[in-house]
Amino acid sequence: MVLALRANDTAGVDEALRNYNVPQKRPSSEKVRVSSAQTSDLSTPLHLAVQCAPTSMVEYILSKHNKLDLAAKNRAGNTVLHLAASQGRDDVVDLLLQQPDIDDSLLNHDGKQVPYPYSHD
Repeated sequence: MVLALRANDTAGVDEALRNYNVPQKRPSSEKVRVSSAQTSDLSTPLHLAVQCAPTSMVEYILSKHNKLDLAAKNRAGNTVLHLAASQGRDDVVDLLLQQPDIDDSLLNHDGKQVPYPYSHD
C-alpha cells in the first residue's frame, strides 16, 4: 500500500482499499492484547496516506472511498487530522477540514486535541 500511495498509483490504492478489513470494535470491558505483529493493522489506509502520499492521492482517497471513518484512531489515538497537523501537512489539513464528517475536537490517548494552529509556520 505504501508504494502505491507514494507512486500516486490509484489502481494499487483502490485494490488495497478493497482488501482492507475494518477492525471490529470490541466492548470496552474486553481487554485486548496486541502483539507487535498486529500494530500495523491499527492504522487505516488514510492514516498511511496522510503520512506519505501526495496531497492529490489523499484527495483521491477521500473522493472515491467515502466510507472511510475520519474519526478512526491509530494505536496512539491519533486521527488523520491529528497526524496531518502534527506533521505540518497544511495542504492535507485544509483538505480534511473540508470534509463534512471531520471532527477536530477528538482527543488522542494522551488527551490532546489536534494541534492548533494547524501549521508549523
